[in-house]
Amino acid sequence: MADNQPELEIQIDLIRDAVAMCRRSLIRFGYKRESVNGAAKDPVRLLTYYYGVTRRLVTPRCRKVHKARDFTCPAKHHKALTALELLITNGGDLSRHLSTSPFRDLKDSDTLLKGWGVHHLHLGDKVVSKKGKNEGFVNRTNHVLLCHFTETGAYFLEVIDHDSFEEPRVLDIIRANWPSLLSAHRLSGVTLYPANLSNEDTFNLTKAGYMTPVAAKDGSVYMPPGGGVSASRDNRHDVTAATRLLTYLSDMEKTIVRHLQADREADRDSLANEPPIRMLLCVDRGKYCVRDLDTDDLYEVPAPGVVSKMEGALAW
Repeated sequence: MADNQPELEIQIDLIRDAVAMCRRSLIRFGYKRESVNGAAKDPVRLLTYYYGVTRRLVTPRCRKVHKARDFTCPAKHHKALTALELLITNGGDLSRHLSTSPFRDLKDSDTLLKGWGVHHLHLGDKVVSKKGKNEGFVNRTNHVLLCHFTETGAYFLEVIDHDSFEEPRVLDIIRANWPSLLSAHRLSGVTLYPANLSNEDTFNLTKAGYMTPVAAKDGSVYMPPGGGVSASRDNRHDVTAATRLLTYLSDMEKTIVRHLQADREADRDSLANEPPIRMLLCVDRGKYCVRDLDTDDLYEVPAPGVVSKMEGALAW
């Protein structure tokens, strides 16, 4: 291209837009603006936190409750457990029953959830109205429900003392009752030698940032179903999702820019008077797309190197 030929100016930064979207969402969730702004300086860190938050907050949807065969609950919590089961069945918001710490700290400190994908729900029967760290949550209880959620099911493992769940029996409970939930995580032909780690050892290693396989009572070996942790002590699935999205957005941006440049290549003389094209990352019906701020056209990249306008796109 000759130096005196005009160039098409395209204002686009999809990673910046993704960071802005996550930042707004986290602040809307109730996280402190200072903490979110600090994390936003590192896109991988912010997106990792964002995925962690969405994983910890159980998406409200109707789920079928499944209980382990030997599931029991202290009599004093029967009423609260029944109400919680109804809330889950009807697709209610479970946030009030969750630990308060995820709502104060962006970094996920719930080792049981990071390692095993198991939430612990408090069995309080009243919402705390007094100002303090528990305001808006159900009253905290010594006993908590360990529960694994899928898109359609809620699996009640056991009710245990809150102070004892550093040594949960979650692996053996899930394997004995719903082995299909673990099948994708089993390591075939693997034996832990010379000895299996205790539950407490595994918990402490996960807390320190090490991901270790764990053996069930029958000797079968599994990787942590919840994803385990990376070297940064973040959930491995969250880190993978964050880096994958950033790579996808970078490739998407390059593809969109090439498409727009090629679209106007035939009439370069008109570019001298053409205003900049301003593009913004959007989410439309669950798809990442790019919006032309001046025309409201929405573009998607359905396959590597392919750009298409979205037909019937929602009005903005």
